[in-house]
Amino acid sequence: MNDESNICPREEDFYRENEEHLKKRRNKLNKKREELKANKAKESHWMKCPKCGDQMFELELLDIMIEQCEGCDGLFFDSGELETLLDITDRRGFFSSIKRTLYN
Repeated sequence: MNDESNICPREEDFYRENEEHLKKRRNKLNKKREELKANKAKESHWMKCPKCGDQMFELELLDIMIEQCEGCDGLFFDSGELETLLDITDRRGFFSSIKRTLYN
């Protein structure tokens, strides 16, 4: 319970004088807490296969990094990567590069 009659005038003066600093500090700490919370949530899913949950690794395919699952061998593309690969004019080159990358 907050009883304002028990607040010392010195405390009130200190708070008023430092209110802006305290707000900035509080906002900075809240932002840091949110970042830590987001990073912790990301860690539990980072580089995990959406299909089987196994670990994934990155491999380079025609200058684009794609992810492959160690468990189910699924291939996963980040936003825009598949479209970039499909824009290649020689489709045979595209499929040949996948075959070379995965099976050699």
